Amino acid sequence: MGKRRYELARPGLAADPGLAERVATGTLPLLVARPELERRAALAQLTAGPTVELPAERVAVWQGDAFQLADRLPDGSVDLILTDPPWGGAALDVWPRLGQLAARVLAPAGVAIVYVGHLHLPVALGGLAAGGLDWWWAATIAFHGAHPAVRARRVRTRWRPVAILRQPGSRSETPWFVDLFVTDPKPEKRFHAWGQSLGSARSLIERFSLPRQLVFDPFTGAGTFGVAAIETGRRFLGIERDPPTAEIARSRIARALAEWEEPADAG
Repeated sequence: MGKRRYELARPGLAADPGLAERVATGTLPLLVARPELERRAALAQLTAGPTVELPAERVAVWQGDAFQLADRLPDGSVDLILTDPPWGGAALDVWPRLGQLAARVLAPAGVAIVYVGHLHLPVALGGLAAGGLDWWWAATIAFHGAHPAVRARRVRTRWRPVAILRQPGSRSETPWFVDLFVTDPKPEKRFHAWGQSLGSARSLIERFSLPRQLVFDPFTGAGTFGVAAIETGRRFLGIERDPPTAEIARSRIARALAEWEEPADAG
């Protein structure tokens, strides 16, 4: 890279000489190095504080296989599933298994909201419905200034499909809602490469669940949906396969819980 460009980058790279060297020699693009620096700084700040125990009656993050651990959940015990599972390739078998899991654990009036990738959308929707849930609607999450690339189709997309399903025969009325949600100006990628928008997650939780109800995410990642659940006064249960990522989720959710205040009019 050019000398001037490297000089401009040096203040941010000073904390990591190894990363700075890779940028200086051109083996690591600066556009890749900067997000990595942000991620490392965010993780350092997150882990700098004291460890906070999560109150079991309010929130939990289990570490392990989602479908094995979900067997612990009683039938009909979840009010809202909000999740962003692996989308394609070797993960295509996730969809029917997730549909079956959702149909078992959702309460009679429960709702499943599932983020879906464009490329395997037909397979995903078919698998989810095969579990026995009723198709309800498709919402759209519009990206605020981002244009993720779907290289297999040479498309830069501005939106994310979100599938909404319900228990069959449910007589409860879903609230009126506008099916377009907009992401935060900068998507939350500091803690996980596939992190989703906190703002749109909060909006979905507020529209499809009530305070103190249980939100379940079997593919928790770094815990964005758990943070959104806590910030909206819900209970949360997450499952994450990767141990370090599960610890990040616990830390983020614990911090959100420590900063959350019960609304003044709460009963």
